[in-house]
Amino acid sequence: MRTTLKIFAALAACALGAAHAQDIPAKAEGVTRIGIVQPKVSMAGADSAQSAEAVRNILAGYLQGPTIEVALLGSRLPSQYLIEARQADCDFVLATTLTHRSGSEANTGRSVLGALSNYTPYVPGADYAKTALATAVLQSAQDFAANVRARDDMQLDVKLDSVGGRQPLLEKSTKRKARSDGEDLLTPLAEGAAEAVGAAIAAP
Repeated sequence: MRTTLKIFAALAACALGAAHAQDIPAKAEGVTRIGIVQPKVSMAGADSAQSAEAVRNILAGYLQGPTIEVALLGSRLPSQYLIEARQADCDFVLATTLTHRSGSEANTGRSVLGALSNYTPYVPGADYAKTALATAVLQSAQDFAANVRARDDMQLDVKLDSVGGRQPLLEKSTKRKARSDGEDLLTPLAEGAAEAVGAAIAAP
């Protein structure tokens, strides 16, 4: 668990560099910009905006690098987030769905990230919000792991579109099953998704 928290602390720091689409500067030459739609996060039939934003910042932390920039898109509908992505000068749009399923009836109805009642969204340029987000993303690692029980499974569905393209560049679904209580399922899922996205972007 301690290793996982260190990983998420680093990801939180990286994610602070991601800007919302309406606030990002002009794209530098040679840089690829990916617009990330707020993920759909489901647990026992319910979605959580708080957990979705935490998952998005984790993905942003993995994707962001010297040649890749990340923009956090506000639109939810495909027709709208593609327009927003064009306005933000994005090359690609990443849409994801994270589903956490209970492995036993006794665990049905657990709420993922229910502890994040004081979650504060990132506001570019606001130091207090950056600190709050770093704390929230770090807490999310603890909450995700704390809500995992043996035999639970977590699935991450990824869809990557090229802005202006007609067909998805990448569609990938990955699932992991917990072997023990408190197992970190999200980190390898997010890392694998980022690697797949990077490979799809780099492909000729």
